[in-house]
Amino acid sequence: TISVVDQTTSDRTICCSAVEVTECGIPEINGRYHRFESSDGVPAYSKIESYEGKEAIFTIGRWNSNTGVKKWRITAAVPGGMDLCTKQLAFYVAFAPSFVLHPPKKNWMIEEGGDLFLPPEYEGRGVHPVPVITHESDANSGIPGMQVASTSSRKSRRRTVRSASTPRYTRSVRSVSTER
Repeated sequence: TISVVDQTTSDRTICCSAVEVTECGIPEINGRYHRFESSDGVPAYSKIESYEGKEAIFTIGRWNSNTGVKKWRITAAVPGGMDLCTKQLAFYVAFAPSFVLHPPKKNWMIEEGGDLFLPPEYEGRGVHPVPVITHESDANSGIPGMQVASTSSRKSRRRTVRSASTPRYTRSVRSVSTER
C-alpha cells in the first residue's frame, strides 16, 4: 500500500488539546491544562485550581517581547483580598524558538521577577523543583493535534484528517492498494 498525502495545511495547525504538568514544586500547578485560547498566535492552556485559599486561574502561554524572544510562562491570576485587586503571579519561564508551538516539555526555570520582559504587575513566585510537561493530542490518529474521519471501500481507503482547532484546513490521505 502506498500513501499519497495532499498537504494543504501548515504545521502551525498541529497542536495538542491538553498538557499535563508534573513534578512541580508548587503542588497546585501540577495537573491537566486544557487548550483554551490563543496567546502570541499559538494555543494557551488553562485550569482553575485553589491557590492560597482562593480560586485561581493558572495559565501556560507564550509571550513575545520587543526583541522577538519567545518565552513560555506558567502564571496565575488570584483574586485579591480586601482590596479586591487580582494578583498576577508568574512561577516558571522557558525560552523557545518561535517555531515551537507547544509549551516546552523540559528546561523550565524559576520566575524570580526582575525580568525586563515581565510586566511589573506580575510577582515572581516559582520554587524548585521545576515542572515537567507532557502533551496530549486531539485524537489517537497517530498525528498529534489531528482528528481522523475515515471511510473505506474494497479498492481504496480515504482518510480525511483535519485540525480540531482550525477546521478550515484539511489534509487528505489516500491509500492506494498495489495488490492485483
